[in-house]
Amino acid sequence: MNNYINDYYHWVMNYITSLIPDDYIISECGGSWPTLRPAILTLVDPEKEIPKILKKYNIERIASELPSLSNFFVKAGRNKTENEPDYDNSYRDILEKKSLEKMTIQYAGWNGIIKISDSQNSVYFFAVVCNSLFGFQTLTFTAFKNKKFLEELLTDLHYAERETTKAECKKVIFCHNGPNIEIERITLNRVILPFELKNDIISSTEIFFKKIDFFKNMGVPSKRGFLFTGPPGNGKTLLCFALARHIAINYKARIVTLHINKDIDNNAIRSLYEWANNHCPAMVILEDIETILTETQVTRSGFLNILDGMRPERGILTIATTNYPEKLDPALAHRPSRFDRVWNIPTPDNSQRSKFISKLFQTPELSDKLRKNIVAKTNGWSMAYIQELKATA
Repeated sequence: MNNYINDYYHWVMNYITSLIPDDYIISECGGSWPTLRPAILTLVDPEKEIPKILKKYNIERIASELPSLSNFFVKAGRNKTENEPDYDNSYRDILEKKSLEKMTIQYAGWNGIIKISDSQNSVYFFAVVCNSLFGFQTLTFTAFKNKKFLEELLTDLHYAERETTKAECKKVIFCHNGPNIEIERITLNRVILPFELKNDIISSTEIFFKKIDFFKNMGVPSKRGFLFTGPPGNGKTLLCFALARHIAINYKARIVTLHINKDIDNNAIRSLYEWANNHCPAMVILEDIETILTETQVTRSGFLNILDGMRPERGILTIATTNYPEKLDPALAHRPSRFDRVWNIPTPDNSQRSKFISKLFQTPELSDKLRKNIVAKTNGWSMAYIQELKATA
């Protein structure tokens, strides 16, 4: 099966390069593309303000997405040489003989070609992640005529990326395979927990990012893992998001997460942590972690090897949540260096429900007597059920 995927990689590359003028030099982007993607995304998103330094460039989006698979099999996008395999026929044969009609191509994040140019020069950027049921390939390259112009453009883009990301990282959690998550208004004041528990979680998180240089000087990987457990609906996700914003603002850390679905595999997890390692200090958020090993293609050994193999120099903190700690592999939840601290987020008691209800029902009609009555009648309720009470009322 891997041969077919390699052929597909080759075929897509041929198709995309056919869109580039013949007299351009094509080269792999290497590490430049992941770093520059936020800046380039800013350029092509009409809802975002284009950084002033990049207004001198003309931006053109050449291909926003790849053609469908069916189109791949009827046109090659370029002329074949005499000795070249007929990829059109070979792919039709794969579909017929190997029953791959349901083969899906998933686009992780943005993909396509962008042309950036001034009056005399231009540079093309291309990126797409081809993630099928049988393999994983990432295509990235640049095409250019004038190397000096490319170098000047990269300098400008790096500057724009730093400036845009500096502002953006305080507002969003970067999602590695989906839309970013807005966290601009989520603060720790919204998190209602027992005082000692909340203080322990916040201080442990802050100490990690304060002591990154200490880890480095000791010659040990600066990585930690925290796990939040407990019944659903009591604020584990809110706590993650509030911590993320707090750390992004105060410690200039990047926050990244992954949208869990059935197509996620070991390569996706590895890519997530490679991104975090390239953008340290960083916090990785994995919600409902038990589903990673039960509802995706990620293997137990692969996931554990990725966690164990990380050797970040400038700090990666993984924060995970689960509603069902009993479903977690003991090798994952009960071993230091994977998840070093485990906190149970409890169902709110009377005091916490009283604070939550006061914030939730901020109306003059909520008298002290009515508030106490609601607190008494919601004994054992989760935060989510109390929010539903307000919606129903």
